Amino acid sequence: MEVLLARLTLLLFQLCTLLRPATTSWPETRFTKAYGHYPNDYCHFTDVVLDADERAFLYRSETDHHNDCQFAKIIWPIRNVSGAKPNCDETFEKGHVFTIFYFAGGSNYFHLHYDLLLPLYLAVHHKKEQTDDPRSHVLMPTVESRRLQVLDWNTKAFENDKKYWVQLSRAIAYPYTYLPLQESLLNAKRNICFKEICFGTQSVQFSSDDVINGFVEHIQKVVNVKVQPFEVDRIGLITRSNRRRILNEDDVIAALGTIAVTEKVEFSGMSFQDQVALMQRYTVLVGINGAGLTNGLYLPPYGVVVQLVPYKAQLNFREFGVMLKCRGPYLEWHNTHENMTRVAPHDKYNNNADTIVHTEELKKVMLEALELSKTARETKNFVHQEL
Repeated sequence: MEVLLARLTLLLFQLCTLLRPATTSWPETRFTKAYGHYPNDYCHFTDVVLDADERAFLYRSETDHHNDCQFAKIIWPIRNVSGAKPNCDETFEKGHVFTIFYFAGGSNYFHLHYDLLLPLYLAVHHKKEQTDDPRSHVLMPTVESRRLQVLDWNTKAFENDKKYWVQLSRAIAYPYTYLPLQESLLNAKRNICFKEICFGTQSVQFSSDDVINGFVEHIQKVVNVKVQPFEVDRIGLITRSNRRRILNEDDVIAALGTIAVTEKVEFSGMSFQDQVALMQRYTVLVGINGAGLTNGLYLPPYGVVVQLVPYKAQLNFREFGVMLKCRGPYLEWHNTHENMTRVAPHDKYNNNADTIVHTEELKKVMLEALELSKTARETKNFVHQEL
């Protein structure tokens, strides 16, 4: 009798074991790190879960890999845990978690391109096999509470789709999933699993024609803007209203109007798509160093960008130049006249100085720009020249 009871007990145990719900296996995370654009560490993990209750990215390993991510571990809550893997309500092949330039309720068009769009294009689209499956990639923009400090779950940055930083980050995510890290994501109480995930953005070679032109083509396709032929040369002069202004704008318009149709260009309030579309109108885009000049990337291939640099200014005009030269013909005019500079108070580096542009000097540069554009159209040579 005792033997029979023992056998029945063993049978029941085996039966219960078979009927018990299987726990989801949780492979040990594989980890790699590379030099990043922002922050300095570009960290790659496999098999990670964003746990809504824990408000953190969780992984399982015998090693605390997140400690090797000096700044990523500060910005994003990344934890090594033991135990069973949380349930996955949604699974993505690859996640991209990154910060977005957002400060005092606004952003910066140049930094969005330089620090966000180009690195993400390289990671997600450049020479990558494209798929229509939105779960292949998920892009998760983040707002820091302060620079290189913990993320702000309560940010309002992504509430308005009409804001250009939302439009830009959505454009680079297309056709994949766009999922900002904000409180509403946690409130949904859904755990998100990633087969792979990267924190930060990877380093970019901004002097690569291949990368810059591939990025431009990708954006133009996403926003459905095509290069349109035009019959007359047209110059667009970017107008600025707060700092680094052209103080004699009307004189510049009149002077340049003697060699080509010349118009003021004001980007404020325009959607991203409308800004890209507007660029197809111009043979030459000219403006003082500033965010609006970034739109020179979207000129027709034979369009020319002319950057105006204030007197002895210690600005990022070289970074602009490197990037814009890759797109196509590019020229610069530097103000060498101290008496034509109006320095802002407490601005010892002239970074915010207003400028009275020397119209005759600029006319010579613009004539050269128009000739460059003509040559590019005739020879189909749209690759940048060393100028």
